[in-house]
Amino acid sequence: ITNQYSICEESLKNHCALVDQLRNEIILLEKQFEKSSLLAEENLSNTESQIEHLQLSMEKKDKSIMESISKNSLLQKQIRSVESDFADRQTLVQQLQDEKFVIEAECKKEKETLETKISKLTKLLASANSNVQDAGKAAVVADGKLVEKEEKIKGITNQYSI
Repeated sequence: ITNQYSICEESLKNHCALVDQLRNEIILLEKQFEKSSLLAEENLSNTESQIEHLQLSMEKKDKSIMESISKNSLLQKQIRSVESDFADRQTLVQQLQDEKFVIEAECKKEKETLETKISKLTKLLASANSNVQDAGKAAVVADGKLVEKEEKIKGITNQYSI
């Protein structure tokens, strides 16, 4: 019995040592758990702070995107307006070019008409100059005859005066 008692006592000591060791490990694990819990809470707090920061950043970016979309829409309207104005101006340019061709054709026709009239007037002027020269020659001849007749009249008048 003494031997068994000794064995039991030894076994009890081992068990007590084991219980003490387990108690120490439990205390150590509790401390580690507390540290881990504190770190987890700190990480959670940091994560929540980062999430809030990201949410604010996303809200700013969403607002910026909405402003960009609004600006883009306005720019697209302006582009359509400019394109419409450009098309209108192209149409106007085409109309003006068409009018220019019509006016050029009219001017060419009128120029040809004027050149024809100038040619006819030049011929008439040449003919008139020729007629004036002929008339001048005839006037000189007539003047000469008039002078002769005046001399004859003077001669006759002188004869009667004597």
